[in-house]
Amino acid sequence: SSNTSEDLQSICKGGTTYPDRYLDTCGGSSNTSVEAIVGEQVDKVNEILMASAEKGHFNKQLKIQTACSGTDSPIIAAQIVQEKLGKANFQCNHDFSCEIEPWKQAYIYRNFGVRVYDDINTLWTPQARTAFGEEVPVGHGDMFIAGTVCKDFSGLRVHNLDLEDKGRSGQTFFSAVQFMYHFGPKFCIFENVLNAPWSKMQEYITGEVCLATALKKTSGGKNKEKDPTEDDSKKKAIKHMTLEVDKDGHVYCEGVPKHVGVRVGARLLGFKRDGDYVVVIGDVDDGGAGAKVVDALEVIGGGRAKGKISLKAIVAKCGASMSTDTMVFERLNPKFRYETQVLKLDSKTFGLPQTRQRGYMIAYRFDMFDKEVQKTCTPQDIGDSWCELMAQLQTPLKMSCEDMLQASNDPCPKKLRDMVRGPIGINSRQEETTAPYFWTGGSKDQSRNNFYRQCLGTKGTNIKGERSNTHNLKGFMMQEFARPNT
Repeated sequence: SSNTSEDLQSICKGGTTYPDRYLDTCGGSSNTSVEAIVGEQVDKVNEILMASAEKGHFNKQLKIQTACSGTDSPIIAAQIVQEKLGKANFQCNHDFSCEIEPWKQAYIYRNFGVRVYDDINTLWTPQARTAFGEEVPVGHGDMFIAGTVCKDFSGLRVHNLDLEDKGRSGQTFFSAVQFMYHFGPKFCIFENVLNAPWSKMQEYITGEVCLATALKKTSGGKNKEKDPTEDDSKKKAIKHMTLEVDKDGHVYCEGVPKHVGVRVGARLLGFKRDGDYVVVIGDVDDGGAGAKVVDALEVIGGGRAKGKISLKAIVAKCGASMSTDTMVFERLNPKFRYETQVLKLDSKTFGLPQTRQRGYMIAYRFDMFDKEVQKTCTPQDIGDSWCELMAQLQTPLKMSCEDMLQASNDPCPKKLRDMVRGPIGINSRQEETTAPYFWTGGSKDQSRNNFYRQCLGTKGTNIKGERSNTHNLKGFMMQEFARPNT
């Protein structure tokens, strides 16, 4: 879409322009398009939406903010919903996007005319900077969607990085959570690969960790990416959680093993059983009347501040149950009570001719529900309802992959091919070949590729220049190492 000079000046100063309509999906007929799929899904939930609107629970104006969301397809879907329901019943307001890749920034700006920030790590700070270099403060929104970087968690990596290893996946996730707890959107969606550390991500957001999980034995981080500059003799992986009691009688997390998603320095509030506090440590606002109150300074610290206390010792002194209870840590912002639910999906079960398996986590403000709902429903009830709703939205395949593609003689693919063959494409390929971790030998896909090439050859030389009979390898091994990756 094109923008006037006034629009360009507005965007450079942090303003926005909005296209009249969402981008048309390419190819297909009106009956076999993305619009038709989303339209069917809207019809399935229309009764629920109308009933919610009558009670005043349905937000007819939705302010959406996205970060690291690729082509911003959630915005396109929301705009299709808006067209289906009509602006009088639902209006999508695309507030901003955040993207660090310049060519993705250009795509979002050209097609959505929206303010684009360039770094999720500064998105929650007063110095948030747009892609044009202006510092424009971020405002509050209703929904925040973050497709945090997935390369470090991908199964194609030889050495997967975890959240705390400070790879791009962990960095973007931590920054997204920081933004979430700073602005307090009503609803957040996180997307990543299936084998991302979802349980740890949930623990980090909610501050609640099952004792059975925290106390299980760990190997001390065997999946950690090896740092060649680090002396192996100096590595001391933390295998057990330790805490400390300060002079004010507060208990803080001091050391965290890799299998637990707790912030170092987070305050331990107490222990819950079946959703209710059974033990509170010090003064806790929502501790409940029937909970046992523990004076940490006396009971745990022996009358003084004390560090490096094992979790098992604290559990024993507080009288909590290792098998049934849950630790509760203070959230990043105690004003917001975010609860989470994870669901793993495959795109082909939602009408798209593609196998794309991804995990999704919703984080919602349970404190914003009606008091009556909070009394009668648990966070797990809300999460189960979301899973059931997603199951109802599944759509059978009605089109082939070719239906989704543009014709080979269409001018748009031709322009794209010319661009890929030109300077832009050449520079992109050069950048990819020098990128760390994923593209320079750390990918399982590369070893499968090499093995497949050996299997296709006749008696000759292998990749080491030696005589090889690898052409005889067939059957299971051939399928295992040569299978396509989606």
